[in-house]
Amino acid sequence: MKRVLSTLMLTAAYLMVAPQVWSQDKIMMATPVFGQIVVYPLPPGFAPSFEDLKGTFYIQESVLSGESVDDWSQMFTMTGLKLGKQTVTLDQAAQNMAGPFQQACSKAFSAISYGPTQIDGRPAMVILLSCGAMPRVNGGSEAQSETALIALVQAPFGLITIQWAERGDAFDTPASDEADRWMTRMAPMLAMRFCDAVPGEQPPYPSCVSRP
Repeated sequence: MKRVLSTLMLTAAYLMVAPQVWSQDKIMMATPVFGQIVVYPLPPGFAPSFEDLKGTFYIQESVLSGESVDDWSQMFTMTGLKLGKQTVTLDQAAQNMAGPFQQACSKAFSAISYGPTQIDGRPAMVILLSCGAMPRVNGGSEAQSETALIALVQAPFGLITIQWAERGDAFDTPASDEADRWMTRMAPMLAMRFCDAVPGEQPPYPSCVSRP
């Protein structure tokens, strides 16, 4: 884990210049998660495909049209983790996500932090995890690459994450412009907003979606 930590700290200044250009062709997602309404724009081409709540963990997954949560090239995921009295810093949460990712990676692992920031006024951190070769989940014989841009945000109940992941052909070394290329996908993450749930308010939760 020490190697992951040192790598995550390399590019802490990048987020300050991340472009925030965003298409108007988008779906606004508004989801109740442990007493909060989480609102974010779903990138064009994605459709909600799965959600589940198990105890203290909520997950919502969206994939490209024509794909499934079992066989996808890109996935957009929002999660909520209720921590109770447990305290987890954003750095610790990032390490907890990077560790299993690195363990599953057989070559060309990299982890980049775009540094601490704020999203809708809340402490946040954005990281990029990349692996050149991972086993195919559907049992295929050839390895595949996987890269995930992840925003971690502190919430009153614990932690919210939003992730944009992409799978492709395996590679030996990451592309030299990989960090810059993924910065262009930060817009839906930086546009997240959070509101306290209003008792009795029904979807689409206009008090939060319409908030200035």
